[in-house]
Amino acid sequence: MFRTVRRWINLRTISLFVFTVVILVPLLTVVSASLKTMRQYVMEPLRLPSPPTFDNYRDLFVDYGLHRYFVNSLVLTFCTVVLVILFSTMVSYAIVRVGGWIGTLLFGLFSAGLMIPAQVNIIPLYGLVVKLESWFASAAWLPDLKFRDSLPGLIVIEVSILLSISVFIITGFMKTIPRELFEAAAMDGSSEWWMYAKLAVPLSMPSIASAAIFLCVIVWNDLLYPLLFTGEKAKTLTMALMMFRGEYESNFPILFAGVMTVSLPMVLAYLFLQRWFIAGLTSGSLKG
Repeated sequence: MFRTVRRWINLRTISLFVFTVVILVPLLTVVSASLKTMRQYVMEPLRLPSPPTFDNYRDLFVDYGLHRYFVNSLVLTFCTVVLVILFSTMVSYAIVRVGGWIGTLLFGLFSAGLMIPAQVNIIPLYGLVVKLESWFASAAWLPDLKFRDSLPGLIVIEVSILLSISVFIITGFMKTIPRELFEAAAMDGSSEWWMYAKLAVPLSMPSIASAAIFLCVIVWNDLLYPLLFTGEKAKTLTMALMMFRGEYESNFPILFAGVMTVSLPMVLAYLFLQRWFIAGLTSGSLKG
C-alpha cells in the first residue's frame, strides 16, 4: 500500500514538473529574446543574453510611440469593464427579481450568446455597424457617431459582445441570495433601485470582482475587434505588435519586448488580485 502511495506521489510530482517546464520554457524564451540584439537573436537564439540590453524596450516607447497605444488600451479596458459590470448587474438583478419562466427565458437568451463563436458574428456585426453609422449620419437630430476607428465606437461594440458572459457569472451568484432579504426590504418600503444598490450589488461583490478581472483580461488581449473596427487613431497595444512583423522581415527581439509589455500589466494584476478572483468563483460554487 505504501509503495502504491509513494509511486502515486512520484508520478504526481513528475507530472507537475513537466507541466511547469512546458509553461516556463516559452515564457523564459520570450524574456530572453526581448533582452537581445537582433544579431544575438540570429546568431545565438538558444543562449541567454550576454550582456542583456533594454534597448528594445526603450525603442518601443521612443521610436514607435507605444505609450499612445498603451493609453488607448487602458481607456478601452477601463470603460468597457465599468459599463459591462454596470449593465450586467442591472440585468442580473432584473432576471433574479422577475423569476419564473420569464427570468429563465431571459437568462437563457443571454447564455445563448456564449455558444456562438466570435468569428461567426464578424460579417453580420460589421454590416450592423455600417448601417448604424449611416443612420446616425442621415438623422439630423442625432449626433454623427462613428463606430469605426474611434474608441467610443469600439467601447460600444465590446460592451455589447461581453455583456452575456458577465450576466452569466453574476446572475448565477445573485440567485443564491435569499429572496427573504428582498421581501423584507420591500415590506419596509424600499424601492427596487434601493434593493439593487444596497442589497444585490454589495452581496454580489465576489462575483462582480471575478467578472471584472475576467473581462479585463479579455478586453486587454483582444485583437479581433480592434483589428476590424479601428485604424491608426484608436489602435490598441495588440494591434501595435503587428508593426514589428513585416511580410519579408521581422524584428523579433522588439516583437518579444512588445509581447512582454502587453502581457506584464495583466500578469501583475492577476498576481495581486487572484485572491478576490478565486474567492468569487469558489464562493459562488459553494453556495450553489
